[in-house]
Amino acid sequence: MYNLPVKYQINKVLDKSNFIPKKETKANKKRLRENILKVKILGQIEGEEIPIYLTETYNVMVIMLLEMKIKNIKQAEFINNIIQGELKVFTIIKFIDEEENIVFGYGYKRLNEVNKQEIVLEKTIVTKKFRESILDKEYSFYQKYLDVEGIRNRNNKLDFYLESMLKAYLISNKDYVKNWQKIINSNIFYSRKNILKTMEIITLIINLKDKKRKIKLTSEKIEINKNLIKLSKELEELINE
Repeated sequence: MYNLPVKYQINKVLDKSNFIPKKETKANKKRLRENILKVKILGQIEGEEIPIYLTETYNVMVIMLLEMKIKNIKQAEFINNIIQGELKVFTIIKFIDEEENIVFGYGYKRLNEVNKQEIVLEKTIVTKKFRESILDKEYSFYQKYLDVEGIRNRNNKLDFYLESMLKAYLISNKDYVKNWQKIINSNIFYSRKNILKTMEIITLIINLKDKKRKIKLTSEKIEINKNLIKLSKELEELINE
């Protein structure tokens, strides 16, 4: 997220050893230690200006923003999956590697129905890499659409987080979704159900298009195209609700 208001800023270096979960395998711990160079908390969106969201399923008191310096950006997805599964707090992680490549990591989670002290990680995303340079077109999109003040759904912190997550997902996968800007500018973000459904549809579209590139049989490609048309119609219906 960009342009975090001063009232939410912290900018404090954290002990990176706290991000090596004890329950992880020896191999995973080693991989984390080798790749995590520095961790800083950029800030926390807290208070009631954007209301907390507390139910039997969710506990979203704050949104934490971390900056994690790592050796290689290719390790971001692995690290994000582990860290998001450990942190109860809804967190956006800005990963930066030694070559100044950047990705954002998100984690959508809920409380465990049996043990409320545990979380269930429903979905994680890591964006494609970019650089914070005026020459990088991706950067301009992230700047524009992930601006804190530009997040429209401020009904509660859960919906605020999900809007940011979906926007990041759309920007990162814009080559798969032709009308991605139309989606970003639609009213889809005022419905949590529609946000989650949109994310689900986009994931299916990405998987199908990737699969289509690998297959050779015309009959299989025709079937995939049918499914893609169906998904595109579903997406259009959601946008126009």
